[in-house]
Amino acid sequence: MQQPLITLVLNALLLAGLSHPAFGKDLSFEYQNTRFEIRWISSFNVEQERKLQRWIKHAARSLHQLNGRLPRKAIRIEIQATASNKAVPFAQVIRERPQGVRFYVNPNRPLNEFKKDWTAIHELVHLYIPHPGQADVWLSEGLATYYQYLL
Repeated sequence: MQQPLITLVLNALLLAGLSHPAFGKDLSFEYQNTRFEIRWISSFNVEQERKLQRWIKHAARSLHQLNGRLPRKAIRIEIQATASNKAVPFAQVIRERPQGVRFYVNPNRPLNEFKKDWTAIHELVHLYIPHPGQADVWLSEGLATYYQYLL
């Protein structure tokens, strides 16, 4: 009896370690009365997921130092893999509820590169202030840039 092609492909990916059951599933954790909701947009292995979780928690701890609280009661984090020689080549704020950030990452980079990268702090600082629209984007970008170097 022949197996459908999709079954063969999925089995091959599982055997090769290229697939992970958490792909597309949400993961959440609480830190200082804020619920972080992580959504894996790409497939990551367990080691990569743990590393990325530690990075987000590190950013949350740093951000909490700003004024003793985090910017929102719920923060959505979306993480998508991308090819790059940098740990975090790009990110953008998500203004839909719950507000948060989508990070494009190279999951093969070491944890210390993620921790040294300014992108997480910069983007999360945007969540402290209401979306200013295009007319006053200078204020939002100015604050985020200031705090990325301070924290």
